[in-house]
Formats: sequence, C-alpha cells, structure tokens
Amino acid sequence: MKILIVDYLSYAGHKRFNKIHIDALSSLNHELFFVGKKEQFPPYCQSKVVCEPPEFFFKTFPVQGLSSRIQNFLCLKWIYKRINEKDYDLIIFPTYDIVSLFFSPFKQKCFVINHNNIGQLDSKVKLWMTRHLSSFVSHITLDLSSKKRLQQLVTDASVFMVPHGYDRPSSDIERPKWLDSRNFLFCPVNRNFDHMEVEKLISNTGFRDSLTIHKACLYLKNYDVTNDTIIKSIPSNIPQKEYDYLIQNAKAVILPYNHSFCYRVSGIFFECIAANTFIVAPNIDSFNQYGDQYVYLYNDENDFSKCVSAAFGFVKNKRDMSRFDPTGYWKDVLSSLN
Repeated sequence: MKILIVDYLSYAGHKRFNKIHIDALSSLNHELFFVGKKEQFPPYCQSKVVCEPPEFFFKTFPVQGLSSRIQNFLCLKWIYKRINEKDYDLIIFPTYDIVSLFFSPFKQKCFVINHNNIGQLDSKVKLWMTRHLSSFVSHITLDLSSKKRLQQLVTDASVFMVPHGYDRPSSDIERPKWLDSRNFLFCPVNRNFDHMEVEKLISNTGFRDSLTIHKACLYLKNYDVTNDTIIKSIPSNIPQKEYDYLIQNAKAVILPYNHSFCYRVSGIFFECIAANTFIVAPNIDSFNQYGDQYVYLYNDENDFSKCVSAAFGFVKNKRDMSRFDPTGYWKDVLSSLN
C-alpha cells in the first residue's frame, strides 16, 4: 500500500511520536511518503519527503485562534496543489486541527490521529465540524477511553484505536553536571500539569520526610523553587541527552496532570514505560486505565507521599509491553480497508 503521511502542523514535540508510528508502518512493508518539515521524520525517511511547506506556514501565534486556523488551512491548500492525492492508497494525518481539515480540499481516503482533539469537542462548532467531516475520514484514537468518548459524540464515525506506542530508550544519555543526588525524583512540569497541585504535593510533610530519609532530591523542570535543599529547579531547555538520563534513572517520574487532562495520552508517560521507570500520577482516566503494573495513582497529598515512598523500594522488572506496540493495531486497521 502506498501511504502518504501529511504532518502539516509539524509540532516539534511530536517527532518521537512520528518515529514510533512510521517505524510500525514501515515494518508492515508499506511504501511510505511524507509531507511536512523534514526534521519531523526519521533520517531513513528523508529521501521520501514529497514536499516541504515553507517556514512561514509554521509561524507561531501567542494565541492559537483564527490566525493559526487560517494559516493551517492555507498550508493544506499549498500541499494539495503540489501532490496528486490519487497517487496514494491512503493519507494519514499524524496530527490535525479540525477547522483547517474541515475546509481542506482533500478527498482521498484518510486517517486522522486524535491527540487533544476529542477534549476540544465541548465546542459546539468543532463538534459539528467533526460530525460533518466527509465519509472518507476515519479516526484513530490513542487509548480506549478516547475511542469510547468519540463514538459517543460522533455516532456514525469510523473509529479505531492504535496505542501511542514507545520508542526504545536512547543509549546516548549524559548525567547532568548539576545532578548532586544519587537518589532523585524527576517532575518535567509542562503546561498541562496542575501547578496548584504541584505546590500542595511538594509541601506535603510526608513527602518531604520521605525525601529526607532516603537522602533524595526532587528536580522540577520548568518550575521555580527557591531556598529549598531537597526540591530544586532545573532549566526548561536541558539537552535531550540529559533529559533522557533523568527519565531513565529517576527513582520515580511524577506526572501531576490537571484533572482536565482527559481523552488524550501523555508522551512522557510512554517514555517512562519504555525506560521501566516508576511513575506517580493522579487517579484520572488518562492513567487509571493502565492498572498498577505501570503507574502508581494518588487521590490526595497523603496518597502521593505513600506512592513516593514505594518508589524507593521499587525493583525494575520486565513488563509486558505488547499492549503498547502499535504495529499489530496498524496491521488490523489497514486490513479493514481491504
């Protein structure tokens, strides 16, 4: 099958996600071609990039409003004029914006992969557009709860589940020079984390006592902490080699996502799964669907401190990773087209 992968949004944070799914599709012996920023695709794919949209289509706006939607639509229109969609059996959009896709000229059979799109369907306009996408569009969700939710909202949609997947942990890692604790926890704070919750968690007496007993530190990425000997801030722009070291060697990675983080998955979670690292996260649907083999869940600060205490006694053992491998799922999805 000839498949065209159109990454017209080309988010830098999705490079690893793209690689996971391109590797899976390549292993099934499909012929893949690409549209988007070349850097979004693995090196072995570079010669198959059909066209690369100009840089001005990827200008970022302070607020992702009408201007960004128009920009995305114009990018799709630019792409459409430079390819012949009939040359391909299938088009895959590894990420998409519903407004631009709704107005796009593409009419070939395609799959769209939903990241945060389902959570945006509280908007009546976006829900209407999703319900009225052409019949040639099928949906991929990255977990079962998202699939169930999309099927509830868009009853006649064609919806498949393919897990986010994981990449093999990088061996090209480097211990940060500033890392002064052998026992450490890592919290890579991002915009989807509950910052008020972070403040409550790190102030919890039981949690702080646990750090002290185990002579450990918590390192918070992209979060300001001053005058604290056991909880320390690190820059948001640490090198990838150092970031990978922290993910792979932390006693636990803490993921205090906001409770509004629903019908989507965490890329950081799957980085930890691949590294067999202890994960501590809130008891919300995005995590509790995986069970305690993969993540320790907390409901409040006291639960949190117990989870962290358990992390110091955690012994890494082999986990069943087959449920997270997207290859077999893609095989079934593509077989359904025949």
